[in-house]
Formats: sequence, structure tokens, C-alpha cells
Amino acid sequence: MRYLVNGVASDLSPDPSIEVVQAPDRLLVHTPEGTVSALVARAGNKTLVSVGGAQFEIAAVARGGGAAEAAGSGTKLAPMPGLVVDVFVEQDQWVDSGARLLVLEAMKMQHVVTSDVAGTVVALPVSKGQQVSEGDLLVTVGPTDETGNGDKNRGP
Repeated sequence: MRYLVNGVASDLSPDPSIEVVQAPDRLLVHTPEGTVSALVARAGNKTLVSVGGAQFEIAAVARGGGAAEAAGSGTKLAPMPGLVVDVFVEQDQWVDSGARLLVLEAMKMQHVVTSDVAGTVVALPVSKGQQVSEGDLLVTVGPTDETGNGDKNRGP
């Protein structure tokens, strides 16, 4: 089964050596290497997972979706209501694909929002300490300039 994991298309087919048990407040994942605990929250068609100190945003790939969908649009919306606890970028700043943009805290989980495209931050309507609602615009990263080299301050 194909999913987007933090914006990257991934195959998450079931593994017979892994057993997942639902506890009242978390999932227990039993593997040959041992058992780990994972916190899971749903937001629309996305699932947020926190395990071993790492956070993952998992969304189903739409039928017919593939590389173009995985590449993303550059627009990041709040997957759920939360608090912006840190912002790593500024308006008009160049960012590479995969760059950390901000951290959103929701239900005691911190979700790092990363850029799925390289380009310039063209919209940043949120700031540190701001509450956001599900679906609010967090940040938009626009395409590179006409030369494909990014903004004029970044160089080739």
C-alpha cells in the first residue's frame, strides 16, 4: 500500500513479523527486536504518529497519485488545531526540499512541518506562540525563479 510519510511516497505493506496491539491510549508494536510504544492521532485523511522521539505524518496516496503528488504543492495547512511552538524560516527566505519550516504542537505531540519543494517562502501568516485551527495556512513555499537557481541571493 502506498502512503505519503512526511511528504515522501512510501510502501507501507503489512509485515508478518510485526504485530500491532491497540492499548487504551497508544499502539504497542511488537517486532523481532522488541516492543515499542507509539502515539497516534487522526486528522482528516492524515494520521500523525509519534514513536521513539520521531514524528511522522502519514496520508494515503490518492488513486492514480504518484511522484507528482509526492512532490507537493509547497502549501502547508494545519492538520489539526494546535500551537505554533517554533518557526525556523522567514518571509522571502530560500529553503530546500525537506527543510524544517516550523513546529506545530497538538495533543501534546510536536509535529515538524517540512517543505516538500525547494523555493522561496512566499507566505508565512503564523508566528511563534500563535494558535491555529485545522486547515489554517501555515506556510507556502513558492517555486524557484525563472532560471531555476532559486532566489537571487542564493546563487546558482
